Amino acid sequence: MEGKCEKSLKEIKCTQGQVIVIQLPWRGLGGRITPKIGQFQVLRKLSIHDNAIECSIPKELGFLPILRGPRLFNNKFTESLGSCSKLYKVNFTLNSLTGSIPVPITKLKSLMFLDLQFNNFSGVLPDSYSWGNDKNGIKSMVKSLTFDYIFCSNTFSGELPLELTRLNNLQRLSLGNNLLSGNLSSNLLSLPTLIFLDVSDNNFIGVEIVIGRS
Repeated sequence: MEGKCEKSLKEIKCTQGQVIVIQLPWRGLGGRITPKIGQFQVLRKLSIHDNAIECSIPKELGFLPILRGPRLFNNKFTESLGSCSKLYKVNFTLNSLTGSIPVPITKLKSLMFLDLQFNNFSGVLPDSYSWGNDKNGIKSMVKSLTFDYIFCSNTFSGELPLELTRLNNLQRLSLGNNLLSGNLSSNLLSLPTLIFLDVSDNNFIGVEIVIGRS
């Protein structure tokens, strides 16, 4: 297995002998992702959602230079992706991921969509993020982009970090069904691009908010 293929199939597409697309959703696949996935250096699309793949996600996946939005949701992964600097979309819905959000995920500067719902994440939400900015963090975020972050149905606790209330391009934030507490900043409710906010079923003081508008 050297990252090469003779011809394209429906599920695996190639160009110039190199694998560029792997699409194997809903196949009843089990086992694990082999570290040899790192040999597919021109892989740009990986779709293996709705299977029964388990164990950890190999670090080699994080070093594929043009892979942008792997679709890994609804599997049985037990550890999350650590370092994949070019990712703009991460969906880990319906896995068995535990622990805190790994620090490397907060440093994905191209990240515009993050879905962690229906896992077993715990601990406090990170207090700093580099999402959406390729240079200097939140303050110089590109104004034309919008961001969706979905953390509902885990066991996150503690107060909501102020940095989340300063994401001026935030479009959707879903925090429902966790153990978050404290007061909500009025800044969060006045974010100019916010169209959906769910903080229900937490321990926030005096609020039960679900906001949705088109």
